[in-house]
Amino acid sequence: MVKFIEENIVAIFTASIAFFSFIIATISLFLTKNNSRLNSYNFRGNFSVYLKQDSKLKKFFISPSFEVKIYNSIMSDTIPFEYTLQIVSVLGGIFRTHCFNCMDDSSTLGVVKSLPIIRQKVKKNRFSKRYAHDNLISFSSDHFYSYFEALGRYNKEKKIRENKLNRYHNYIEITDYCGNTEIWYFSFSLYLSNLEKDLEYGVWKTCYDSSAHFKYYRFSDFTIMSPNDIAMNLNRVLKYEKDLSDIRGGKEDYRESKRFIDKGYKKIEYDLELYELKKYHEFLQKLGEYKYI
Repeated sequence: MVKFIEENIVAIFTASIAFFSFIIATISLFLTKNNSRLNSYNFRGNFSVYLKQDSKLKKFFISPSFEVKIYNSIMSDTIPFEYTLQIVSVLGGIFRTHCFNCMDDSSTLGVVKSLPIIRQKVKKNRFSKRYAHDNLISFSSDHFYSYFEALGRYNKEKKIRENKLNRYHNYIEITDYCGNTEIWYFSFSLYLSNLEKDLEYGVWKTCYDSSAHFKYYRFSDFTIMSPNDIAMNLNRVLKYEKDLSDIRGGKEDYRESKRFIDKGYKKIEYDLELYELKKYHEFLQKLGEYKYI
């Protein structure tokens, strides 16, 4: 054994150096990846918010992320929303995020909280073993109520409402691990119709529930806005002065909207987009004024 070592001392020494170099390189790689993973939580968050259309398989096996109310009533029928709202962190991470509605003056019981107060189990490690930007957030929510409704003509002979336009919206708060907060905004429309001629425009689906009072429906005009979208639309926002009554053509949402009957879906939606952008801009101004963001 001693003779073998003496004859191969150079090879053994070289192999030993190579082995220890491999061990050191492995440890260095592990520490580098660990530090890189931890440092990913220290970057300012950069986010992407989008809607993903649910697959047919998911629609069959899994309930929708949320449903929309046809009328602003607890007893109203609902239509499943066929998309999932998702948030991806391109840089940094997502510490918390939630949807909320602040455009209406509706009352809620208690204070809305974004994080659990009582935890059954406390994690010892602060950070996940994944990189901060690997998180994908998908929302699920209770029923959505529309903040705007426009009724079409009522056909007295057939005793049906010809069509209807509903508009839904929500704000999205996204906070990264450094405490930086961004407020995003998303909205969409629901078309409801009993008119065969409406089927010529877009892809409509059938309402199988007769209590919905409409034969066909479709979702349209999806809008997702970030704070960066304000700059390019600032002039339009500052000049826009219409309120919901002006857009509808009347104060009461339970009466026929002559403007909706005359102008159709698209013109009403264009005004609603500007109205939403204006409200979104005002809300961001308030947050900046009180230094919440």
